[in-house]
Amino acid sequence: MYVGAKPVFADIEEKTFGLDPKDVEKKITKKTKAILPIHYGGTSCQIDKLKDIAKKHNLVLIEDTAEAFGAKFKNRYLSQFGDSSILSFCQNKIFTTGEGGAIVTNNKDVYKKAKLFRSYGREVKGDYFENGTDLDYVKVGPNFRLSSILAALGISQLKNVDKNIKKRREAAKYYNEKLKDLEQIKTPTPYNKDFYNVYQMYTIRVLSGKKTRDNLKKYLEKQNISTKIYFDPVHKYSAFKDYNPKLKTTKNLSNQVLSLPMYPDITKKKIHYISEKIKEFFLPNK
Repeated sequence: MYVGAKPVFADIEEKTFGLDPKDVEKKITKKTKAILPIHYGGTSCQIDKLKDIAKKHNLVLIEDTAEAFGAKFKNRYLSQFGDSSILSFCQNKIFTTGEGGAIVTNNKDVYKKAKLFRSYGREVKGDYFENGTDLDYVKVGPNFRLSSILAALGISQLKNVDKNIKKRREAAKYYNEKLKDLEQIKTPTPYNKDFYNVYQMYTIRVLSGKKTRDNLKKYLEKQNISTKIYFDPVHKYSAFKDYNPKLKTTKNLSNQVLSLPMYPDITKKKIHYISEKIKEFFLPNK
């Protein structure tokens, strides 16, 4: 929308919460330029099928890997399937710089344009502030540079990222074990062995829908357990009021999802407490 493009919303699928390849293909027209899939909550979408569709229709494929740094599909890291990919380093991601992100690409033209775009359209070699030459402003661009101090924070965080991903996966495994017997919810277990989930979020589905989900959220808040709804459908917000797509699966899942506390140092004791309170909500007499 920033550049005058028109977003076309496709539905998601239940297995990964990612774009449904079948619905994506239905929405493609002669005007379609790109496919922008999101890897939700730390796991891959069906990126292989979306890549095939993009190739078939000669479309650009841009991965949104904001929530899935370190995740893999078929033992291959995400951000390697598209023409480019974006990463987010805000405070609740796999590693953080406080705020900011990065672009990943193998395309030299995209790389050159991104470097211009992030720094007022100025052609810079090396560090922006250490270059004393009066270089040309090739295009008009914003200031999207990550500050050097935040970049340094990110580099220090990278040293711990594999250890923290391991902790997240162990925490998710314990959650799954504690909640496996509750028929009222569905836990975020991998679609199949091809999907390596880093659990940036741990999102359960309350299968009976919005009313029960909202009541569970309120109940847990009374027990001092913070939860979040990730996400309400983006097309419902005011910025997209001119669009009214019929996205059945998106609507159904958005009424079920509830993200529980998840961070690398969450303890088994806390997970046990959270799980027991969820069981109390659904099974009050046991």
